[in-house]
Amino acid sequence: MGFIFTFYSCAPAYPAFVREGTSLPGMNYSRNFVINPEADKNIGNITVSAAIITRNTTTPLQAPADFSIDATASGQTVKFDTVTLDKSLKGQNCEAKLVFTGDASLYKAYVEQGSTKVTTDLQLTNETSSRPVSINFPCGDLTSNSHLVVESTSASAAAFKVDQVYTGLATNLSNVAQAQFVGSAYYATTASCTWSRTNAAMGAFATTAACPGPTIELNPGPGVIQTTDADLPRLTVTNIPSGQYRVVVSLSAYNNAAGATSNLSVSDGTTTSGQCIVSSSAASESGTCQIEANFSYTSDQATKTFEVYGASTSSTINIHNSNSLAKTRMSLYRYPSSAEIAVSINSGPSTTDWTSITVTPASGAFGTVTNGSYFARRVGDSLQVRGYFKAGTTAAGAATFDLSGYSVDTAKIQAAGKANLGTWETMASGAAYGSGNRVGAVFWNSGTSTFNMSSSGSTDTFGLTAGSALATTGDGVAFEFSFPVVGWSSPTINVPIIVGSVTSNSSGAERVERALVTFCASSPCTIASQSGTWLSSVTRASTGWYTLNFNTGIFSGAPVCSFTVKDTNNLVFQQNTSASSSSYQVKSHRGSTGTIEDSEFTVMCMGPR
Repeated sequence: MGFIFTFYSCAPAYPAFVREGTSLPGMNYSRNFVINPEADKNIGNITVSAAIITRNTTTPLQAPADFSIDATASGQTVKFDTVTLDKSLKGQNCEAKLVFTGDASLYKAYVEQGSTKVTTDLQLTNETSSRPVSINFPCGDLTSNSHLVVESTSASAAAFKVDQVYTGLATNLSNVAQAQFVGSAYYATTASCTWSRTNAAMGAFATTAACPGPTIELNPGPGVIQTTDADLPRLTVTNIPSGQYRVVVSLSAYNNAAGATSNLSVSDGTTTSGQCIVSSSAASESGTCQIEANFSYTSDQATKTFEVYGASTSSTINIHNSNSLAKTRMSLYRYPSSAEIAVSINSGPSTTDWTSITVTPASGAFGTVTNGSYFARRVGDSLQVRGYFKAGTTAAGAATFDLSGYSVDTAKIQAAGKANLGTWETMASGAAYGSGNRVGAVFWNSGTSTFNMSSSGSTDTFGLTAGSALATTGDGVAFEFSFPVVGWSSPTINVPIIVGSVTSNSSGAERVERALVTFCASSPCTIASQSGTWLSSVTRASTGWYTLNFNTGIFSGAPVCSFTVKDTNNLVFQQNTSASSSSYQVKSHRGSTGTIEDSEFTVMCMGPR
């Protein structure tokens, strides 16, 4: 571990990582704690449950060698040993990954710390080209070493190749501070809507009854813009999460006196921010003004009001909202108070580039074809094919073509004669692509890799069509179709487990939400804080009877909710009616006597998204 190796190379075909015990100052590489990541010399420092791993030098993934894993029974494991992780990784996010090729569909990968499995299984797939996959996990307290494990799931698992095994600091996480547009609203103009203030100190304008409440333009959230008419230039927003907020106000303003100077700002009731200077060479000379104000909140805010304030040293400052071309408009943006983590996942369905393949049109239908050009790419569990050829002397033979080397997975398509996989088009000799004389369907009828061309008909099945019925001698034939391939699959994307993650054994996506409701003796109750805007309201039907009302789209089914009462007299909560995706009703009562009473409470709900 005392040596430093320096090397230079062109961009590698796969992600490159420093071998254990090396460092490259100034280069953006992460230390790899796997002792033997690439089988360059041997297969040492790998723990196996059976002798199923060998060193392969025949067309390895990366020269001079890679690992070949060939299980003979289910449950056989290969563990890539690591040295002790650096102390600096304690409490950080780590990652384990590898590059593989071959039929690994009967293997899975996961991470262990010591002998404890700390991640879910990553199902490997059948790959004809190299594919990198990764698993995220918390580095932990470093009391046990972390290592990547590959395990067979069947005795008939095939051999596949592995290279560039990595365990170390996560390389697929990045910090982002993505701005969010919370929403915007304007104040419709009326003939007498002008707000005025005569004071040298910065403060609120006088109310004007002729001014309406705000009209919401957009409000994607987080936070809900209120439309309450306060007769003031203000924007009230409920349930906004912690973060940095920017308020942008555009308006028209003027001073009563010539030569006067005034200032406009925005206040949230505690902090005043931003400014716009209004100077008038003539009395009542109107001009446009834009204020940009910034506010910071370290905790969620149940309600915040952003109001335009003004000050004038020698005159009256007016906000002119009576001109239909100069509406007062307010917009709100949010920036996360700390960087949020974005994850780059490379364990999704496989997609390859287009490559040339061999397609053989039936000579009994199209004669000796020329100008053949055929390409294919993998998309998940299917092969997408497109091509073109020029027909020779067409004849009465069935219009078919063959793709040797691929087998149709008939379990994933319709019955023979009904599996429409794509389209074909013919064009007269010399005609441009897209100027077809005939069009029809490409379908599968029988066999493992033979596909048929059919013209339209009145039956509910596709029939074999003679080549001479589809094209004449010298016509061009173009086609595009896709079909599922035996042994290929589209794996699900594992949810990355990172520091602070909450996971579930649910087969679907779960949502966890929280809220604090202040002591409630009348409806609606006050939501002091909540995670985002999952609650639209909390209502009180009578003493101690409360209903949580969920915003649309929060839960797809009934959640399970847990309540904690902020009380020392043994108040408990009891669910009253069946919960639904839109509401949850409970009652608060004294545990010893059953007396129903009002209360203050916190609630946490978990349910399907």
